[in-house]
Amino acid sequence: MPGSIDDPDADREGAVEALRSLLPRLESIRLVLVSSAAVYGDPLLLPVSEDAPPAPVSPYGRHRVEAEWLALESGVPLVVARVFSAYGEGLRRQVLWDVAQRALTGEPITLSGTGAETRDFVHARDVAAAIHAIAEGAAFEGEIFNVATGVETSIARLAELVTAELGGGEIRFSGIGRPGDPTRWRADITRLRALGFTPSVSIEYGAPTYARWVRDKS
Repeated sequence: MPGSIDDPDADREGAVEALRSLLPRLESIRLVLVSSAAVYGDPLLLPVSEDAPPAPVSPYGRHRVEAEWLALESGVPLVVARVFSAYGEGLRRQVLWDVAQRALTGEPITLSGTGAETRDFVHARDVAAAIHAIAEGAAFEGEIFNVATGVETSIARLAELVTAELGGGEIRFSGIGRPGDPTRWRADITRLRALGFTPSVSIEYGAPTYARWVRDKS
């Protein structure tokens, strides 16, 4: 999301215009459009359901809303999968990567915000399982599904899990949030569960596992 603030035109080109050029070629297939929880912005109510109105707080979120509308109006048989805070071994960016990299130095770790901000972290293994469930069970009539675990984890708790595994230094928070970052996220995954999906990777297991992968690759 910070990248979209630095260069919103490039973000829109990748999210919206690239999709616009592809849609005419997709009329004969069923499309799972992978979108983002960023479309919700900073939700007024938690857990946030798919019926909540889009209220993005970043160019990244706005462009995902625009891409969704573009696809839904195209006539292509599709569903929208709004993925929350995805992570997993192989991903070399975002908050888990940042915390793990800093923890390996043994120095104090300073993060933005207060630490009370929350995310609904979903492991790549569960993202794949969710997309499979959607592809197998959805009607492809413009439905929207949250892809998440339904569990809210604070950034402070996440940092604790990573540093406990890696033996990192003291965790500090600047008290200043990053532009475009929501305060709290927790998804309502009732629709996804109705397709037979159950999250399998808890953050208590996934975060230390990811931390070990970062350590092994460093």
